[in-house]
Amino acid sequence: MSKDIKDIWMSYFHELESLDELEEITKALLGNNLEELEDLRINDIADDINTVFSWDRNSSLIQLLDKVIKQNEEFFLIFPFWNFYRPILYYYFDKTLAKMIENNLIKDKDEFFKNMFIQGYFYLHSVGKRCIIFEINYMREMGLLKGNTSEERYRYYNDVLLDDFKYIRELFEEYTGLFRILTLKAEFYTNYIREIIDLTSSYYINIFNTLNMDLPGKLLDIKIGLGDSHKSGRTVATLVFENAKIVFKPNQLGVEVAYYNLIEWLNKIANTDLKAAKVFYNDKATWMEFIEYEDCESESQINDFYVRIGKIMCLLYSFN
Repeated sequence: MSKDIKDIWMSYFHELESLDELEEITKALLGNNLEELEDLRINDIADDINTVFSWDRNSSLIQLLDKVIKQNEEFFLIFPFWNFYRPILYYYFDKTLAKMIENNLIKDKDEFFKNMFIQGYFYLHSVGKRCIIFEINYMREMGLLKGNTSEERYRYYNDVLLDDFKYIRELFEEYTGLFRILTLKAEFYTNYIREIIDLTSSYYINIFNTLNMDLPGKLLDIKIGLGDSHKSGRTVATLVFENAKIVFKPNQLGVEVAYYNLIEWLNKIANTDLKAAKVFYNDKATWMEFIEYEDCESESQINDFYVRIGKIMCLLYSFN
C-alpha cells in the first residue's frame, strides 16, 4: 500500500497518533490489516470488472443492440465517449431488460431499445465525462495521442482507443471509484425501466379507464430524469404511447387524487374552472394525465391564466 493511501486513512482518524494504532483497530474489528483490506478491494474490483464484460453475446437483446448500433454508426459517433459506457450498459441491459424484448406493450423494439440505450448513455455520461476528459488531457501531455490537431487527437481517442475493450478495462481498473458509481447507476436505471414497463403492462386497462382516456396503443418511449431522483435513482417519467402521453411517478400519491377531488368539488360549489390532472395510483406507483404546455395566444387567455394562478395560490395558502 502506498504512502499516499496510508495518509488518506490516517486523515480520517485525527485522534490516532500512529498508523500502527489504526492497523490494530482494523485488525480487531475487521480481521484484516490495511494491506489485506486493500488486496480484498483490488480483488473485488477485478471480479466486478470481469463480470461487466461477461454479457451474453448471443442474447436477443444484445444482438438487437449490436444491430441498431451498426445501422446507426454515424449517429452514435455524435455522442462523445459513448463506447466507454458500452460494456456496463450491455451487461445491465442483458441482465435486467433481456426479457422486456418479449413484452407486447412495446411497439418498435429496435427504436425503443435504441432510445433506452442512448438515454442510459446520457445518464452515465453526466458522471463519467470529467474523468475521461482528465484522462485525455493526461495522455495529451504524455504525447500518447496521435494527430496533429486537437480534433485529430480527440478522434484518435474517441474512435480508436475507446473502440478497444482492453483499454476500457484498463480505465475501469485505474478509476475504480468511477467504475463503482457507473455500475450502480446503470443498475438503478435498468431496474427502473423494467419496473415502469412491468407495472404499466399489468395495470394498462385500469390506468386509462381511470384517466378517462381511450387506450393509447403501444409504448414508443420512456423519458426519465424529470425532477429529483429518489429510491435508488427513480425519477418522474413520461410514457410516450402511439396516441397519448402520461406521467409515471415511482411512489403512491394518494394526495394527488385528493387534490383532484378537491378541485372538482370547488369547481362545482364555487363555479370556478380550475384544472387538475386525473390520477390512477396503487401501492406501487402513480400514473397521471399529461398536461401539454401551450402558449397564451390572446390577452383574454393571459388574463384567465393569472386569475387561475391567483385562485390556486389562495387555495394552497389556505392549506398552509
